[in-house]
This record gives sequence, C-alpha cells and structure tokens, in this order.
Amino acid sequence: MAAHNAARSGPLNPMPDPALPPVTWDPVLADVAYNYASKCQGADRVLIDHNPSATDDYRALGGMDYVGENIWANSAVSYVASEVVGSWMSEAGDYNYEANSGSGVTGHYTQVVWRASTRIGCAFVNCAEYEFPGVVLCNYAPGGNDGSRPY
Repeated sequence: MAAHNAARSGPLNPMPDPALPPVTWDPVLADVAYNYASKCQGADRVLIDHNPSATDDYRALGGMDYVGENIWANSAVSYVASEVVGSWMSEAGDYNYEANSGSGVTGHYTQVVWRASTRIGCAFVNCAEYEFPGVVLCNYAPGGNDGSRPY
C-alpha cells in the first residue's frame, strides 16, 4: 500500500486536482490475487497470464466491483514493493494524458493512478518453472482502464 500511495501522491503529469485518494488494503482482493497467482498459469512459461475471472472470483468471495489487475515478475524469487510499483509507474512517460493514449504499454501505470481504484490486494508467489519465477500480482477495485482518463 505504501508504495502505491507514494506513487499516487506524485509527481504526476498533470497533477490531479484534487489529489488522488490513498488506497487501502482489501484482504478479499489479496485472496483473489493469491488464489490465482499460486496456480502459476501461463501459456509460455515466461510470465503468468492475467486472471480472466478476477471479477467473478472477487464477487464469489463477497466483493461487488469490477477488478483491475497488474502483474510484475523477475528472475529472482524476491521483490521490493517500491521497485514493483516503480516499474509500473515507469510507463508514465509513454502516456499522453490530453490524448488519453499511449505510445507503448501504459495500462499498468494508469491502473496505479486510477482515481476510483481505492482498494488493493496483492500477492507474491514463486512460479519455479517459469523464466521469471518471482511474481507479484495486484488486484484493484473498482478496476480502471475503462477507456476514460485515469483522473
């Protein structure tokens, strides 16, 4: 949470007005993240796939919102939260706020700074048979990236 809240507090371009609200921990989202990530499902054995049922899984456990998701992985079986979120935030330079478009992958960044996404739950798992076995999966509710601007 601290790494997400630090990223959401800026500097962002443009700066949100009003400031983005902090995110809070949602243990149900964390359960959804862990339950899926621990299955280590992915077609190429490089990186796990996104959970196509994250929203349904959340609702089955009592959640009521659409779920967004970010995945990060490295070749070590460890992570530093600020580096994970920093990796997603590094996409900011490819995102054009005015045009609401990106010149590359920007969905991780926009999900982190999505104003309406105020609850997160993350999990860290070891997918030993993968090229990048150290996996962090974060779920967000309500999820973002619906085609509008993040804030």
